[in-house]
Amino acid sequence: MFGRSGITAAVKVEEEDDGKTPAAKRAGEYVTLKVQDTDGRAVYRTMRWTEQLQGLMDFYYDRAHGRVQRGTGRFLYDGRRLSGWQTPAELDMEDGDEVDFFEELIASRSAITMSKRSRSAMSSKATGEDDADDSSSPEVEASSLITLRVKDSEGVRITRTMRTTDALDDLMDFYLGMVPADMDAAEGVFMHYGRRVTGDRTPADYDMEDGDEVSFFPDGTWTTPVTLTVTDNNGRRVTHTMRRLHILDILFDLYFAMLPSTAPREGAFIYHCRELSPKQTPEECNMKDGDEIAFSPFSKPSAFVTLTISGNNNNGGGSVVVTRTMLRTQERLQDLIDLYFAMVPTDDERGEFDVTYCGRKVDIEKTPADYGMEDGDQLRLAPATERSRFVTINLVTMVGVKRAYTLRRTDELQGLMDLCLSREPASMYQNGCIFLYNGLCSRLGNSG
Repeated sequence: MFGRSGITAAVKVEEEDDGKTPAAKRAGEYVTLKVQDTDGRAVYRTMRWTEQLQGLMDFYYDRAHGRVQRGTGRFLYDGRRLSGWQTPAELDMEDGDEVDFFEELIASRSAITMSKRSRSAMSSKATGEDDADDSSSPEVEASSLITLRVKDSEGVRITRTMRTTDALDDLMDFYLGMVPADMDAAEGVFMHYGRRVTGDRTPADYDMEDGDEVSFFPDGTWTTPVTLTVTDNNGRRVTHTMRRLHILDILFDLYFAMLPSTAPREGAFIYHCRELSPKQTPEECNMKDGDEIAFSPFSKPSAFVTLTISGNNNNGGGSVVVTRTMLRTQERLQDLIDLYFAMVPTDDERGEFDVTYCGRKVDIEKTPADYGMEDGDQLRLAPATERSRFVTINLVTMVGVKRAYTLRRTDELQGLMDLCLSREPASMYQNGCIFLYNGLCSRLGNSG
């Protein structure tokens, strides 16, 4: 690629050693990507497959040394604009892949400069006037220019800047004139996001944007049909034959039209462990005849949940388990406990008891949904006599800070008070403090 000066400049920037041994950088865990801009500068960076591409973008701007302002351009990969939150793994990037950087209107500025120089040269030859007369000649509006790229199945990429109102015949003829002479490229079609592009239309007619990619397919590729099948967990199979360059949304709409009214319609279409976009085509995904696409509905929790509660029998017969199915978000855990006491003879109902779930005490006024309970989960009813020797107390300070302290049930509260005050600023309680619990208070004065 030639820059403004007509010289290709490729700069490979190596990152500093991160201290890892080569063995730590396992094959396949890292990928080296190249950012190429319109001036011919190239920046390389090695990064993790799972690292967000924002790191690569920031790395390029840092190496631009002020030539390019941060956030003033687009990063494109295979004709698609990249977002900082995407990763190389998500885009199936390979080692050595190239990301193109287009500064906003950079191609337009170059085209304007060349246009001005051409007009200046012609004016000088015709009238003998110097370059100062350039200011009187009309200039091309920057917003009316667009840079497009043509990519074919052989990996050839041709880039051209044109007006948004120019016929696309110019781009097509330019591409066909640049391909190798032995390549049978005269017969084929140009496609833009699944739509066939005709030469008599303009970029504006197809809502093309700067940096967009037009794909070229030789005859025989775009016309070949492919038969695909959508399957789901209920054994349904919907098969459809479509053109390779038609978007998959056609197949997805047919699948939904075949479903019963009660079937879920929110989910993801999965092909080779990757989620598909409705705007993709079978050609983009390298699909073949007979390939299957799985529809995976988004799972939603059932309105009901079945829980069990266990406790001790007064007759010494071991533990007793009671099971109940209840509404996940509407019924309280108290309803499950009431059922237990109604079915099991015990004295615990007249005494104190705790209900625990996964080793934690639960609030019986809350619902199963509040604790994320699932089918088959078990709660335990523990009488007060079986309580732990330790207890956790929550203290709320005068400024609203909540602190938790664990101590033995037989420890004096004075130790808790001393521990609490040792963690607070001395000036806060210089006149003493009062500990309140259920209306009862204990006062600790200042010994000073």
